[in-house]
Amino acid sequence: MKTYKNWRIQEKQKLQKIIRDLVIIKRNLPQNLYPEQDDSLSWAIDYLQEELFKFSQDQKR
Repeated sequence: MKTYKNWRIQEKQKLQKIIRDLVIIKRNLPQNLYPEQDDSLSWAIDYLQEELFKFSQDQKR
């Protein structure tokens, strides 16, 4: 059980790091030059944040 819990914690941390990295990329991207990428990054960040929330909710059960 302990290894499963550790795995869940590691997966949550990986998701958080990916979200942080995407937010940094989005911030540094010149928005007027790449509007499609900005939209895609926004979608990806929103999607991953939802998945992280679901993951956190599952972990509490």
